[in-house]
Amino acid sequence: MRTKAKGWLAAAILITIAAVLVVPYYLLPRTAARIIGSVLRTELGGTVEVSVGTNFGWELVFGRFPAVEIAGAQWTLDGLPIDCFSLRGRNVQVDLSSLVRNGRFAYLSAADLQVELRITEKGLNQYFWEKIDPERRFRIDLARGRAFLHGELELWQTRWNVSLICECRISKPAVIVMVPVEFMVFDTRVPDILLEIINENYRFQFNLGRLPIPINLESIELFDEYLVLHGSGA
Repeated sequence: MRTKAKGWLAAAILITIAAVLVVPYYLLPRTAARIIGSVLRTELGGTVEVSVGTNFGWELVFGRFPAVEIAGAQWTLDGLPIDCFSLRGRNVQVDLSSLVRNGRFAYLSAADLQVELRITEKGLNQYFWEKIDPERRFRIDLARGRAFLHGELELWQTRWNVSLICECRISKPAVIVMVPVEFMVFDTRVPDILLEIINENYRFQFNLGRLPIPINLESIELFDEYLVLHGSGA
């Protein structure tokens, strides 16, 4: 009888150990991914896919994520459409209390965090018209390696149709500034003050600093009808 009781006790101990080791490994990463996805969808809209990797599972209880990947699409950040977003992180630390109780993704640190965003020409113009040019006198055109500003402006009772080359600059940590620097075709009839007026009134910038995951922008790539931003964890 005692032997049988010991057998049941040993089995119960093994089941308990297995539950302690196995259940967190499979259950906690899925739960964490679901919560993060829900928070990001609430803040940014669109679609979100989250994958959380873990060694044992229990480290997630303390807010440490050995590996995390986030893929988002059709996000909107303060009116700026973000076409695609991807993140790969290693040993990411988050404020778990803020995530669970307040529904906010509070990123603290990471051993390595790489981020890539794609913003379309259409999305840029939508934001530009809303924030800078509600009368839609100008439009932004993106081409491989170059950005342009096309439009017309009235000066001295004359309408000037102009096309300007723009520089895209990073202002740390996460601001992109588009600055008109010169006319595409030099025309002596165009007054110099016109470039100053356009630069003063139509200089355009957008700030990605309000993303739930703070980032440092590092580079910009321009393509036909879209741009790609690369960054790392702040």
